Amino acid sequence: MLQFEDAIQALADALHLPGLRAQQEGLCQLRIGGLDFALAHYPGLHGVALRVCVGHIANDRFAHWLEVLASANLFGDGPTGSVLGLEPDGSVFLTQFIPQRGIETGTFLRICSGFIGRAFDWAGRLQDAASSPLAHLYPPSGIDPMQLGVSTQKLLPAEQRA
Repeated sequence: MLQFEDAIQALADALHLPGLRAQQEGLCQLRIGGLDFALAHYPGLHGVALRVCVGHIANDRFAHWLEVLASANLFGDGPTGSVLGLEPDGSVFLTQFIPQRGIETGTFLRICSGFIGRAFDWAGRLQDAASSPLAHLYPPSGIDPMQLGVSTQKLLPAEQRA
């Protein structure tokens, strides 16, 4: 079973972040290319959850984007992939659960890389939505998440961010 600490260390090595560590028991947060990612350990479920806010939807576009996001969840990145969710305040989150049992470090890193790439694809689509109502139809951008700037600054609640 891949231990949480080993998973964080493997991610730190892949992103060239020797100081990346969990900020508190079972939680590691980092900023990649302007997005705030969280990795949370769920020992009782023997897994790690990835979570990132990829954007915000205006109230007048809520119904449209709810349909778009629900459609994207239908195996958008495979049957064991990530899931998009829409919070009541309009925040759009991408989440994924990675089981620790039977997973190799390389597989964990490939899943993380795919998750990061999908997060940036959706962040771009949601950002473009303000100028184009068809932004959700744009093809994936092909961003290589391992080439993005990364910061391990401690994350602040949304209302305190600049």
